Amino acid sequence: MVRFLPVLLALLLGLFPASARADIEVGFWTRELGLELPHAFFTIDGTVDGKPVSETYGFTAKAITPALLWGPVPGRIDIASKGYMAASHKLYTVTVPDAAYAKLKAVVARYSEKPGSIYRMNERNCVHFTAEAAAAIGFRLPDGKGMMKRPTSYMMAVAAANKDFPTLKMVAHK
Repeated sequence: MVRFLPVLLALLLGLFPASARADIEVGFWTRELGLELPHAFFTIDGTVDGKPVSETYGFTAKAITPALLWGPVPGRIDIASKGYMAASHKLYTVTVPDAAYAKLKAVVARYSEKPGSIYRMNERNCVHFTAEAAAAIGFRLPDGKGMMKRPTSYMMAVAAANKDFPTLKMVAHK
């Protein structure tokens, strides 16, 4: 019996992971009006590999000029300030395993590096960027035809298409 107890204990401990699984919360935000871009962005909050993270990512043109209307212009990743976030609307959050962090960072990298850093108003804007982040964490994307310049409408359509996602939480607006 004495020999059996250590074997049983080892088997039971093997059922549990060596380190605790940490989840991250991804928030999807929009801002409908104003000249400040991006109009859609996402946040990442939680712990990854034991380290706290609190990040925001959006995609915008490097310069807001009339050139946006006529073709591709240089783009950049934008980090939303606290003031910008205060004037924006968090639509919903989703909790995902911390392994999703690498997938989100890969989306950011694709938009950060050439040729991905090109902004096109109708084909590669902040809504496209945020939609790719949603797809990276496992969301299904609805047809965005006609909505890719209407960030709130599109991101709400994304939420509706994923209403069965187990950790999706809508954020009430005041």
